[in-house]
Amino acid sequence: MEDDSLTQSQAGGADGHALMNKELQSIAEQRKLRSGIVKLRHEMADEKEQLVQPDNAKLHVYFDRENAYFKQIQFPRELCNDIEAIGDITDMTVEQAKKFRKDHVSHFDLSTFVGKLRMQYAASRLGHEEVDTEDMEEEDRNAVDFDWSALGEKYSHLFRTAPTVNFISGSLDVQPKEKKARQRRQREDLGQAVKPTEIINTQQEEKSDTDKRIAALAQVLAKRSPVNYFELLVNPESFTQTVENIFDFAFLVKDGRAKVYVTPLPDSQPIAAVAAAPRVAQGQAEKEKLQCVIQMDYNTWKSIVEIYNLREPAIPSRPRPSEEDPKARRGGSKHAPATSSSSSSS
Repeated sequence: MEDDSLTQSQAGGADGHALMNKELQSIAEQRKLRSGIVKLRHEMADEKEQLVQPDNAKLHVYFDRENAYFKQIQFPRELCNDIEAIGDITDMTVEQAKKFRKDHVSHFDLSTFVGKLRMQYAASRLGHEEVDTEDMEEEDRNAVDFDWSALGEKYSHLFRTAPTVNFISGSLDVQPKEKKARQRRQREDLGQAVKPTEIINTQQEEKSDTDKRIAALAQVLAKRSPVNYFELLVNPESFTQTVENIFDFAFLVKDGRAKVYVTPLPDSQPIAAVAAAPRVAQGQAEKEKLQCVIQMDYNTWKSIVEIYNLREPAIPSRPRPSEEDPKARRGGSKHAPATSSSSSSS
């Protein structure tokens, strides 16, 4: 039991709060520790220009001071300050290394470096003593061996890497895939080319639905002209086809094949009639074209059908899928606007 309690006390207590024992470090000591770390950072910031120079070794001094502070840390707040100090030292070390590479690599003399290594690790064949080979003659210098074992023992820890084994064909349990011979595709014989016996005239295009409706409307207008505008175009059985008829009639007016005019008071009814294309005499200016916009919604269409007592459409109804009440499609709204514009020439 005593061993268990001692182990828990060393680990920071059974509750899991390691290194946070207030009995080990007072608030004043914590404040002093934080102040020391902040002061260390300020000193490094003031001396940054000198510390990042390649020939300046003072960063080691600051690093040792930071390590001394780290050994005293007991709480996370001081640990955060310590991490920031370590970050500053790391950044300055990286900058110093970059400057060393730029400013000092050009001054590196390989022959001098090899000579110093030879002087330090050369061993006489007669004894293992440090030998200065700089002042030796060529024959005496050849009599001195280089102690490769001593060099390897001193610096081998810098090259400790785990050996790896690689195989040319990958793992031993994987069979190499056999390469299949590439086969050329044989060209298919398409047979003899045959010229078409009949050439279809591609210039002729099938008439669209709009063109067909306009042609049918022109025929009805030619038979009933002049006729009331609404009695001609309003279809009492279909709101959508009424909008289409008004739209199609606008093309007849635009082409000069139909016209719209209003009768005198007191009736003032819109009349649709056949019109010949206007002839413009030489030197005479064309008449100004007038335009009007007709707004047709569902309620207006129903009112026109009732006022004019329309029962049969002047333009036969076209086969369509079952039509819904526009008010039902729009969630019961009062209006389902359909706007059509037509041009009228007077």
